[in-house]
Amino acid sequence: MEIKILGASGGDYNRFRSTSILVNEKTLVDAGAVVSLLNIDEIIKIEDVILTHPHIDHIKDLAMISDLIVKKRKKPLNIWGSKHTISVLKRHLFNDLLWPDFTRIPLKKNPTIRYRLLKSEKINQINSLSVLPVKVNHTVETMGFIIKDNKASFAISGDTGPTEKLWQFVNREENLKCIFIELSFPESQKDIAIDSKHLTPLMLKNELEKINKRDIPIFLYHMKPLYIETLKSETNRLLKSNIVFLNSNDRFLL
Repeated sequence: MEIKILGASGGDYNRFRSTSILVNEKTLVDAGAVVSLLNIDEIIKIEDVILTHPHIDHIKDLAMISDLIVKKRKKPLNIWGSKHTISVLKRHLFNDLLWPDFTRIPLKKNPTIRYRLLKSEKINQINSLSVLPVKVNHTVETMGFIIKDNKASFAISGDTGPTEKLWQFVNREENLKCIFIELSFPESQKDIAIDSKHLTPLMLKNELEKINKRDIPIFLYHMKPLYIETLKSETNRLLKSNIVFLNSNDRFLL
């Protein structure tokens, strides 16, 4: 698998971009930063967008993508999400008020986008990837994923506070190569982290203790831009050397 980080932050600010991960050039995990980093040919190549949840920093570029690709693809762009996520997109984004309903443009029988329902705790076959969604602990229904091909797999937490079930599935995964885990707020903002169901460095340390795969790389993303340096300092003090802080344009081969 080829993985390209388009955005790794918990918001847009200056050089920081919201969460978006491109897998094998064809599949996006979240759509927080796409159109400012990819050209139109690269955007047209994308066939599927897999959403962890419907918060704006994870879906905002769906609007611009849909506008750019009208009549430029032979097939609709598949947008995968939970029942809740798809409901939010229908009611609050592609609703002909905030943004046109691209499930009916240019024609209802030939739309620009179409919704696809993710089945929780079951394998969803998406392109050449097997995607296992598992609900995590956030303020809205949110899924983490275990994503695999015939050679390797990786896990991504989605936005979450302390959670359990995802790590149970991760611990069963035999060929896991890395884990992407959110980290959002420093310890000084622990009250906000608890209320918004995100992680601080100490909370992250507790989550990692639930994982029995001790030596694989842990990639951290979703750090709030104004707290980046504090988060790095606190995390380095608490955790061991297999921690990597993600940046836009990082690339990996699994």
